[in-house]
Amino acid sequence: MNERIIKQLKQLKSIAPDNAFVSRSREIVINTTPAKRSRLALIFAWSGAAAMIMIIISISYIMSAPTMALSSSLNETKINEEIDSLSAGIEVQQITYEQKVSQTVTSALQEVGETKVNHLNESLLEKEVAGINKGSETEISEADALFDRAAK
Repeated sequence: MNERIIKQLKQLKSIAPDNAFVSRSREIVINTTPAKRSRLALIFAWSGAAAMIMIIISISYIMSAPTMALSSSLNETKINEEIDSLSAGIEVQQITYEQKVSQTVTSALQEVGETKVNHLNESLLEKEVAGINKGSETEISEADALFDRAAK
């Protein structure tokens, strides 16, 4: 069987095309214009190129960002501007705090000026003072000793 296949292959090896077929095939191949690319293929090619360019630009920007941050932290004028803006922020916070304190003091003074306020009624205060357990002398001296130790 192998001999038969080898014999057929040798016969096929010697087959050559007709000269008319060769010349006609050559003319067809040479005269054929290349197929134009479709618009869709052209759009995909350009969008792929644009995407690659954007990726390269993004990567280069990300890679250069730490050096820009380092150089800006060494810039003396930018550091001074940042310090100036910080002090302005602190001043604004201080002003807001002082306004709140001022409002609290004003409302407290108004309450003190009113005589109809229950928690400042003299008779009520005297009753509360009478009800307070003052404690013995030893308890007071022990408390004073504890306060003195805590103050040191």
